[in-house]
Amino acid sequence: MSNPGDPNRDARDPIVASDVWLAVQMPLLLLLSWAVPARGWNALCRGIHAAGKPFRKPNALQARIAEVRPSGWDSVAPGDLVDELEAGRLEHYLQILRDYRPGGWRQDVEIEGLDRLRAALADGRGAILWVDHFVFNGLAPKKGLHAAGFAFSHLSRPEHGFSKTRFGIRYLNPIRSRIEDRYLEERVLIARGAEPRSVRRLLALLKQNRVVSITAGAWEGRKVAPVPVMGASLPISTGAASIAVAAGAPLIPVATVRDEGSQAFRVVLDDPIAWPRDVPKAEAMEAIFAAYGRHLETWIASHPGQWRGWKYLRRG
Repeated sequence: MSNPGDPNRDARDPIVASDVWLAVQMPLLLLLSWAVPARGWNALCRGIHAAGKPFRKPNALQARIAEVRPSGWDSVAPGDLVDELEAGRLEHYLQILRDYRPGGWRQDVEIEGLDRLRAALADGRGAILWVDHFVFNGLAPKKGLHAAGFAFSHLSRPEHGFSKTRFGIRYLNPIRSRIEDRYLEERVLIARGAEPRSVRRLLALLKQNRVVSITAGAWEGRKVAPVPVMGASLPISTGAASIAVAAGAPLIPVATVRDEGSQAFRVVLDDPIAWPRDVPKAEAMEAIFAAYGRHLETWIASHPGQWRGWKYLRRG
C-alpha cells in the first residue's frame, strides 16, 4: 500500500495501460501456475514471450546490452539475453501465484553459505544480506532462508511488486507482497521523504543481532554511488553499505540463480565484504563498492541472462 504521507504519491500516474494488461492476464497466469507443473514453466514462459514478440515494440534493452556488454562478449547475443530475462520475469510471476495454491510453490531451492551467516550472527552485530538484482531474487531466497530457520526483515519500497502507479500499488503489488510476507519477520517500508525512519529501524534490528535484507539497486534509497562492473558503471543505493559501516555489521552479498543443468535454484551467500575500519567513511564505502562490483561480475559472467541490471549499466 502507498503511504498516505508519501510526498511522491500525487506525482504517480493513477493507472497506465500495462496495469490494465497485467490485471487482465492475472487470472490466466493464476490458472497456468496451478495447472502446469513447475518444471514446465520455463518452456511455457519462453513460448508465451516468443508468441507475443510480433506485437511488441523493439526492446530497448537489447540495444543497451549490445552497448554495455564487455569486449569479448560478441558471441553472446543481446536478443537471447532479453528473451531469457523476459521468460524469467514471467516465471517469477508464476512462482508467486502458485504459492497461493494449497501446498504452495515447490521447486528445489539450494541454500549455500549458511555457515557464513551463522558466523556473522555469532559476532552479535546482526547481518545484512545484500541481494543481487537477478530475476529470481524475489521468492526463492525468502522461502529458502525461512525453510532453513532464519528469520529476517526486508527493506522494501511502496512500488515493490508489479507497478509504480497508484492503482498498481493499491491493487496489484499486494498480490506479490502478501506471499513474500509469509516468509519475512518484518517488511520495513521506505517512507518517501522520511527515509531516515527506515534506516533507524534497520539499525535497531541489527543492534538486536537480527538479519536484514536489502536489494542491491538504485531505487532502495535517496543516495546512489557508481559501482565498477565489467568496465562500466552501475548505480547502487548507498544505504546497505552505509548502514553496514555505521553498525559494524557484516555485509553478505547474495546471488540467486537457476542452475541450467539441474534446474534447481541456488541461493548463494557469498563471503562478507571486508572494508578498512580505520579510514574515513567515504573511503570505506568506496572499498565496499569495489568489492561488490567484483562479486557481481562473477555471477553476471556465469548467468548473464538472469541479471536484471543490464538496463542500468552505463559506460563513460
